[in-house]
Formats: sequence, structure tokens, C-alpha cells
Amino acid sequence: ANCNRSPLQHEPVGNTWSEDEPLDGCVDLPAFTRNMIGPTAFLLREIGLHDKTAEEISAMDPSTLMLLLFFYYFSLDLLQDIVNYTNAYAMKKVIVVEIVGEGGKKRKKKMKARLQAELAAAQQNCKNWKKLTVGELIVFLGIFMAMAVVNFKRVSHYFYRWDGWCSPDVITDSMKQERFHQIMANLTFRDPDADDPGSRDRLSKIRPVVVRLSERAKKGYVMGQHGAIDESMIATSSRYCPFKQLMRCKPIKNGVKVFCFVDSDSNYLYSFEIYTGKNSSTSDPQVSYILDLICNKLVDVSFNDTGTVCYMDAYFTAPKIFEELKRRGIYAVGPTKSKRPEKKKGRSKWSWPFQTYSKNQSRFVGGKGWMRQAIRSIPGTNATLQATVWLDNKFLHVYSTCFIKDPDDDVTVLRWQKALGKRVHVKAPLSIQWYQKKMGGVDRLDKSNALANIRMKRCQKRYHRAIFFWLLSSFGHHNVKVVFEELLGSERVAQLKKAKDVQFGYFHWFQWTLAKALICKGLQICRNESLDASPNTNAVPAPHFMPTREMIKRPDSNAFSLNPIPHQYVRCSEIKVEVSTGKNKGQIRDLPKARCKQCLKQAVHCKENKGTYKMPDGTTCPRVAKACTVCKVCFCSKECFEMWDRENHAPRPAIISP
Repeated sequence: ANCNRSPLQHEPVGNTWSEDEPLDGCVDLPAFTRNMIGPTAFLLREIGLHDKTAEEISAMDPSTLMLLLFFYYFSLDLLQDIVNYTNAYAMKKVIVVEIVGEGGKKRKKKMKARLQAELAAAQQNCKNWKKLTVGELIVFLGIFMAMAVVNFKRVSHYFYRWDGWCSPDVITDSMKQERFHQIMANLTFRDPDADDPGSRDRLSKIRPVVVRLSERAKKGYVMGQHGAIDESMIATSSRYCPFKQLMRCKPIKNGVKVFCFVDSDSNYLYSFEIYTGKNSSTSDPQVSYILDLICNKLVDVSFNDTGTVCYMDAYFTAPKIFEELKRRGIYAVGPTKSKRPEKKKGRSKWSWPFQTYSKNQSRFVGGKGWMRQAIRSIPGTNATLQATVWLDNKFLHVYSTCFIKDPDDDVTVLRWQKALGKRVHVKAPLSIQWYQKKMGGVDRLDKSNALANIRMKRCQKRYHRAIFFWLLSSFGHHNVKVVFEELLGSERVAQLKKAKDVQFGYFHWFQWTLAKALICKGLQICRNESLDASPNTNAVPAPHFMPTREMIKRPDSNAFSLNPIPHQYVRCSEIKVEVSTGKNKGQIRDLPKARCKQCLKQAVHCKENKGTYKMPDGTTCPRVAKACTVCKVCFCSKECFEMWDRENHAPRPAIISP
């Protein structure tokens, strides 16, 4: 009984927590004052659709609408600035490399072989640099987005030209592999001549892009009533990133942390803030940083007095933050890890009102569904802050400024009962029920970015480029997809999802169609620039970055084929692999001998002698010293190798893209 009803905290004087206070002025679901949600009139005016009806927009060609929305976020002005910065950076590298190359012979002899090779490669790439254009940059972004649809281990595999199912001709015929690597190596997002060594802005290398995308995202969409605040991660292993985080319990363990504010219903990314470290100038940096992050950066003044409800996890939940939001007419719900402090350590009105319950005490309080609530008034308003402790598998502590109802109300959630072997209805606070429905917006954003796979491979230097490709995925793909579906309407989107041409899923069809449209648009811009340069010529030469000097047919064919990588049957000593475990981790060695992969399909594991496999004729499956160069799998004969190659790498039907 004492565990069930321990007294509330009464010290110091001024604490107003109460379990007996009447629920006058408490709110269930607050009234939402915004009349229109979704894409704004500003967005429609920017893309030129403000004078069209909903039926006319729904009847538009999907690829055309995708392009208009993509260029709303990544405008031609932004792309032109990136082109100028990249060209300036590439020319600056040419000057630096020439100065380094003119050093004395003694200095060059002292350099290691690896540094000499890097210097020679950089010098060759820089001297062969040709000025980047906006059309070429659009083609590059389209190729990068298309590469993610078919995920290969190496970039070079996307530029092969064989018949089969693994290499899209749209990529192969649009840009040379050498030029693709050149652009990737020199891509820059700020003026290289405006470097300020004394600047404290850790995001200075990507700041112009971050500012413009943030402004565009807020002006182009009106959020609904429910929004989720959570953290996301940008994968990078850069050695030069001063704010890289390590989170061992996350799927992405090393990277840059990003705080996101996402619409819980449409999953639209409204605002974000890249974490660059705590503000050490305040006495209480943790609370001050989170308070400034939520109240000033993520949830801006446009949400004041709208009845918006913000859902956040325990990292952001604090009574000060909730009360500050409530004074602005914004509601919040979130769990907390707060514990009731001891009397000798001091208690305040911000302290958690209940005692700390242990898991062993759950049998004294009535099992799953037991709850206890206390409320207190928020100074300066007529609203209340509610603290709830609820027993599920363990005790859960929740703060909320809305969904405040009497514990006797009939509100339940589904929970698994191990004894019954099924999910049953368990009594729960109303705030828990809404939190469970609306909190997953940022998680769905992460899932979309993971499926899109628009990111750099493992790179230990260019962290600002990894951030850019996360922005490309989140805004150029995810937000474009959200607005695209809302403009087309649910009926048209349902027709696209059921279309026979969408053979590899609606999600990847959307990504491939957008990438293909970007490539075609970039080539069209380059062709128009060539026509303007030589208006009297009939034959227009192909851009310098394309594989041939003849104008290749525009890649607008409905079918594209992909080709396999050539496999060869050689000795294991000719195949090099990297040791992944043990003391020799990271070293390069010959591929070790192994059993024939094809014969193992028929072999049976011998129970008498562990580690041996018997063939149907009774012979032992031996270890052999010949393998495939690509699969890195051993085979006992060329017949087994050819059989494996036919079964696993046979040409497949071409993928169809509408």
C-alpha cells in the first residue's frame, strides 16, 4: 500500500504538484487553428502551377512534376553557386599542386611512395579539369541518384557495357567514369577564397546549402497538427569531422547527428539542425542547448497559438521546455528519465513528483495498466502540466501539457500478454495512446533515406559531402516524394502503384524516374548551351563529359538493360583479399583454399568426423585452390564454375521504367 500511494513531494515550499486538483481548464486534443495544410501557395507559384486546378495537376506527367519539385528545393541559383565554387576550388588545387610539384629533389625523395602517388594523381586530375556547368552538375546528381537503385560495391561497375541485368545504359551513356570521379573529388559548397581561419562555424563548408534548403522547406509546406522531434544520423567515417558522434546502440554508429522536426502524418521534413557540439558558454549547457534547439530553431514562431502537438523522446523532455512551449500555444508530450531526488539533495518545482518505483515493486501496484497522475498549473497561463507514471513491462514516466483526462476514463492500448499468448487491451493514459501513434515520423524518414541509399561510400575525409548527399536524399528525394503524392492525389498515386510497368516497386520506380528525368534535363541544358555557342551549325557535338564525341540518343527509352560483371576462373594466389579479423586485420593476402561451392550443394555433413563433407558417391569434398575473381568462391573444376555462373549470373529480363 505504501508503494502504491506514497506522498507527493512537498518540499520546498512553492511546489504545486497535486493529485486532488480538479481538472478544470485541462485539455484533451487541442483545437487546431490552421485551415490549410500541405503544399503552400508559395511553392505552387515558384514551380508555375499556381494557375492550374487540382485535376490539371493530377493529370500531369509524373516525371515533369518531379523535376519541378526537385528544382524548387535545389534551385538553379543554388546549383550555379555550387558550380562556381567547384570550379574555383579545382583551379585552386591546380595552383597548389604545381607549387608542391616544384619542390626540390631532396624533398621529393623523402616523401613516402603513397604520398607521391597521391600527388601525381591529384596533379593529373587537376590539370585535366574542364569547367563544370549547371547541366553537367544536374547530370551528375541524376547519375548519383540512379546508382542507388542498383547497389554495386564499386563505382566502376556502373560504367560497364555488357548485356544482362546489372548496369543501366542511362548511366553508361551519360558520363565518363573519369569525369564522374573528377566532379566527386572537387565538389565544393562554399567559396574557397573566403576561408576564415578564425571562424567558429563548424558547418562553414556546407552552410550555404543548409541555409537555403532550410528556408525552402519551411516556405513550401504547412505542417499538420502533430509533429515529431527526434535525432537522425548521417553516416561518415571522416577523420577530419570535429563533431562526429559515436552511438553504439544505433544502426549508424559513426556519423553526424541531426535533430529533425517531421510531420507525423505525411513524414515531411520541416526543419533540422546539425549538431556541432554543446554550447560551453552557459552554466547549464545541456538544458540551455535543448531549450534553444526546440523553442527557437526547430519549432519556430509560425507555430505559435496554432494548437500544434510536439512528440519527443526522453532526450528532449523537460518541464521547462514544455512550459515554454505552452506559453506560446504549443503542446508537447514526451517520456522522461527523471527521478525524484532525495530531500538532502534538494527538490524544486521542476522535480519529478513521485517516488522511484523499481521493477520488483510492480506486483504491489496491480499489474499492467496501473497508473498514477499529478498535475500542476503553469505560471502565466491557465494551462496545466501533467506527470504520469504508468506500468507496462516496466514503469514509464511521461510529461504532457495535453491529453489530460481522468484516469477512470476508458482508454486502452494493445500489449502482449505472455501467459495468454496474444495481445490484449490494457488501460493506459491518453497521452501514451497518442504518443504511440504519432512519434514515428523521424524513423520513417530514416527508413526512406536507407531505402534510397543516396550516400557516399566509406570515406575518411569529405564529411561535408556526406552531409550534402543526406540533404539530397532528404529534400531532393523524400520531401519531393511527399509533395508529389499530395499534389497528384491518392487516386492517381494508387494507379501508379498498381501499374504493370512498376516491376521493382513504387519507391524505386519513383527514384529511378526522377534520376532519369534529371539526366535528360541536364543533357538538354548542355545541348542548348552548345546551340547558343554555335547557332549556324547543323550537327551539335556531344558534351565533353559523354563517352563519345557524337550526340548519343537521348536516354528516353522505356526499357533499359543491366549487365553482369565478367567472372574469371583463376588460381587463388591471383586473388587478393583483406583480412577482416584477428591480429592481421586490414592486411592483404591471397584468397585461402576452400571447398567447392557448387559441390557443397550436394554434399552432406559427416557427423562422425566434424568438419568433413561427403559427396553422394562417398568421396570427401576437398579444399581446392582455384576460384572466381569476382565472387571469391572456390571451385574444383571449370565445369562447376560455369554451372555456378549460369545459375547465379544468367541474364535476366530488362527492368521496365515507365
